[in-house]
Amino acid sequence: MGMKQNSSRKLLKEISRKPHFINSSIDKKLVGMGTSVQNIVSSLEIDSDDVRIIGIKGIGGGGKTTLARSVYDHISNWFEGNSFVENVRAVSNSFGLKELQKQVLKDVLNDQSVNVTSIYDGKNMMKRMMPCRKALVVLDDVDDTEQIEALGGELTWLKPGSRIIVTTRDQQVLVAHGVSIIHDINLLSYEEALCLFSRYAFKKEIPNQGYEELSSKVVHYADGLPLTIKVLGSHLCGRSDRVWEDAIERLKTIPKDQTLKRLELSYNGLENDQKEIFLDVVCMLKGSEKDDAIRILDSCGYYAEIGLSVLEQKSLITISDDDRLSFHDRIEEMGWNIVRRLYPNKPSRHSRLWIKEEIEDILVNESVSFSLYER
Repeated sequence: MGMKQNSSRKLLKEISRKPHFINSSIDKKLVGMGTSVQNIVSSLEIDSDDVRIIGIKGIGGGGKTTLARSVYDHISNWFEGNSFVENVRAVSNSFGLKELQKQVLKDVLNDQSVNVTSIYDGKNMMKRMMPCRKALVVLDDVDDTEQIEALGGELTWLKPGSRIIVTTRDQQVLVAHGVSIIHDINLLSYEEALCLFSRYAFKKEIPNQGYEELSSKVVHYADGLPLTIKVLGSHLCGRSDRVWEDAIERLKTIPKDQTLKRLELSYNGLENDQKEIFLDVVCMLKGSEKDDAIRILDSCGYYAEIGLSVLEQKSLITISDDDRLSFHDRIEEMGWNIVRRLYPNKPSRHSRLWIKEEIEDILVNESVSFSLYER
């Protein structure tokens, strides 16, 4: 027992020495989360032999995924098997929970031959196989208790010492599953926000000389939300004073609660073909492999590789470790709003369609209209 306690103290000591915990493969701009990381690791009590599940909850764009990833990266060596399941809500809706069950089993068991034929089959496999390895599993962006049940199983199915971390916007999901330890994600303080913004806008800890007041104004309007700060910082990086002034004037006209409009400043700064690529990616290519997306976009006459690179530089999209296109829900929502807002109640006039029911309805109605016209 003394050896386990020493291991836990050693880990916490390491965290306290490195409050920002920056992992170059995840987020080079991690700011203001040192205390939160330490608190979460402390609540996990990795020296304990019980099986434990904790929650991280907060608004979209608040840094839940970044925080969970930071904790995961720095304690995973204490476990025999690890799985970080991203975008649970979106992926389960698109591909089904059984694909995510397969991911968890492959990761934790380190066995790429695992196959899951149904959710029921996946649960049985977890019950039978998961007890053999002390596991760390992160379920990111959960919005239904069914997802936790399918991917985490019963706590009794896991080997003693295993830990599950769940991130969500909805605290009730955690409460309904019986999660008693729930961490709130805190928005950044002014000082932390200014530091994060400076790292994106100036590639250093503080604003360039002469830009202190302008930076302060941008940070004020971003209102502590990390995603907004990152996007605005990327948008203004290397821009002229005139662009800065114009962006700030626009921000002044946007109510504080309208985050999407603030993010849209970055979209407005794109070239026309980059805007088209962005809307295609957001509406139809989420989760696609980068090479597949480039082939599709190139066939539409775009210079896709350059365009995707620009979108990534501006923090509008990210390329995941498995080379797939992803982006934050707020970015997705912004793109959808751009497509829909001219004709919000007339999908047939939208430039892009991605909802199955709308597509089917339009195909049926257009077919009927054409038939009547022919007569």
